[in-house]
Amino acid sequence: MDAELEHLRRKARPDDLASLRRLDAALQRTGWRVEGKTIREWIADFVLAAPGSYPTPDPAEMVLKAGLAAVPALVDTLRTKQLAAKNKLETRIRTHCVDVLARMEPTPTCAVPALLETLNVPSAQLRQMTLYVLSLFHVYPTALAVRALLTCLGSKHELGVRIQAARTLSFLEGALPEEVRRAALSRLTDSDKRVRRYSLRILARFPAPDPEICTALEEQIILDDANRIEALRALVEFDTPRAFELLREELLRLSSRHDERSLSECARVLQLIGSLGARAEPLLPVLRGLSVSSSLAFILEAAVDGILRDQLFTQTRTHGAEPLQDERAVRLLQDVVPQDPSEPLERALTRWAAGFIPYGHELCVRMALAAARRVVGLWDSSYALNDGPREALFALEDWVLDPSEVSARRAVNRGDLVPSQLSAPDEFSASWSVTFATLCAPTEEQRAEWAAHAQPLGSAEGGFLGSAVLSACRALRSASVITFAVGSREEPSRLTMVDAVREVRQAIVAELLPWIRGTWDPVLDVARRRRELLARPVASTGRYPP
Repeated sequence: MDAELEHLRRKARPDDLASLRRLDAALQRTGWRVEGKTIREWIADFVLAAPGSYPTPDPAEMVLKAGLAAVPALVDTLRTKQLAAKNKLETRIRTHCVDVLARMEPTPTCAVPALLETLNVPSAQLRQMTLYVLSLFHVYPTALAVRALLTCLGSKHELGVRIQAARTLSFLEGALPEEVRRAALSRLTDSDKRVRRYSLRILARFPAPDPEICTALEEQIILDDANRIEALRALVEFDTPRAFELLREELLRLSSRHDERSLSECARVLQLIGSLGARAEPLLPVLRGLSVSSSLAFILEAAVDGILRDQLFTQTRTHGAEPLQDERAVRLLQDVVPQDPSEPLERALTRWAAGFIPYGHELCVRMALAAARRVVGLWDSSYALNDGPREALFALEDWVLDPSEVSARRAVNRGDLVPSQLSAPDEFSASWSVTFATLCAPTEEQRAEWAAHAQPLGSAEGGFLGSAVLSACRALRSASVITFAVGSREEPSRLTMVDAVREVRQAIVAELLPWIRGTWDPVLDVARRRRELLARPVASTGRYPP
């Protein structure tokens, strides 16, 4: 039986309910228990776990311990027409089932049909939660999914359901059908700005040219102040020259004002331009000539950095066909593998990063810089006018350009950031990733003198390098480091641990591999080009020829 169970565990797939049912049946035959109870007995205890109560042990945590083997029981529970005599208790059980499915890794996509059926339950709160969970499950626009989501989008009296339906539709995988396009166009006049925003994102996914969408977007830019930048982002996909013309006008208009709202809007425009990468090259002249307040200086520099960085990556995308000779490059491309099944993948990534410490100080700083750069935008998107983390990263780049005690001290000082616990978990962890990255610059003796209070994370290998990498992973999956961040944001990062680890590792490889191979330097080359472009000529007094 042990050999059969092991075989079934290896064959179990999160997208194949039949394979999970075979595993579940085998476990039932063996009398397998989690802390003395079967999975279905723990699910039955969901009725006792009222909101605000903290039962010990927590039934949801016990079901999560079973992993994918619990999915068939959860799906069957969701599909049961009546679970309790009272609607309140029935909703409670279904809510816990949906919550457990959302927290399970790997994501059990085979539960999508059961979640779609849950959208018929007469509880607005449960439907909102289910819609949010569906946005995490990489749902494809099947006829069943589209019909269920459009029904929720048409909900007249349940605003939260309507918002989450629009959001989930914007995350659907693959090509969207025509009925979604029509629904999104009709929702551009919705009374809620969030429904309009997600509708714009849906429309941005349809192929160009589309004159009807293009006209609707230009109208939205004029009429919808709350979503003007989102409409400009969508217009880039359909009429790039016109979108750049409007972005140029918007930049010049906002940069001439100094009230907080205009500064915040200008920062968001600059962030949009930076996110476009090399496509925004035609806007470099206007960025170079832009005169902004000191509070926007680093946001402007970050926008230029985004364009130039993508240009250089695009121009040097091929790394060559010659075999890798450098031991660092070979190690860099090795897979991140947990030591045992119980080790979290993000901790395995910190152990992978710690393996590079013997290769030198500069490599470790570059690795931490790449990890922090990947997530600093999570902070920028919420605190556009608080550019402390962005300034700290530029100071860390200065150390790479000139690794001296002066530049190291400046990086540590700029990185001495303490984010509020009221910030969202992804923002909180992104800020700490930057702080830990800057603490990689000084030597141990310098660090003991300048920042004696600073300590790396106990849950990460590799000291401050591992802490920067772990914090970046946590930021991408909306989890906190050090302590709990109790804030929230409208659109948190939605990656699983596996996806977050992959994103951080890819960012590290993309930035270190060209430097190790000597093809180009993603830190120095970009920094030098950025400084050359933003360098302003000394103004002539008119008394002497230049």
